Amino acid sequence: MNLFHLKQQFKFCYRHVSNYYFRPQPRPYKRRVYESALAPILPKQLEEEIKQLNNPYNIYATSSPQKEFFGENEFSLYELALIEKLNKWIKTEGFRLMAICHTNFVKEDVLWLAKNKFRLEGIEFCDYPSKILKKVFENSPYQNLSNFLIDECTCPLFGKEAENISVLFNQCSQYSWIFPIG
Repeated sequence: MNLFHLKQQFKFCYRHVSNYYFRPQPRPYKRRVYESALAPILPKQLEEEIKQLNNPYNIYATSSPQKEFFGENEFSLYELALIEKLNKWIKTEGFRLMAICHTNFVKEDVLWLAKNKFRLEGIEFCDYPSKILKKVFENSPYQNLSNFLIDECTCPLFGKEAENISVLFNQCSQYSWIFPIG
């Protein structure tokens, strides 16, 4: 085989860089046209303002887009919907027993298994943020217990029957990461 033919054979091959990553290739032209057609059209002034507000290094950005969107309300629309859902859930289930428990950090799979075990015994484990639970307990008989709610450290346990209090304490004593406090 001639050396000239060998050079011609490898002329159109890509340069081999490494086995660990691929050489980046641009997106196809049709895809770029499609994405540019779907891109939102904003006025230039609004576009510049959004860039300034989203820049984490801009210390002079005075308005927060979230505050403007939600107004003076401290809860987002999602949080308000969650509060309403929890209120309905507590009223429809008719819980007669509630305990606030201190929780330590634990792996998700252990927590999931414990929740299922509590549920089998007739106890509901509720692990929502304390901000939402305080709003749920506002203007209700549980309002005095909302002082015990500390974010990420406490959770309420609900039971449908008042006789479940002994079951609740027995279940909590089986785990080293949950302690009833109120």
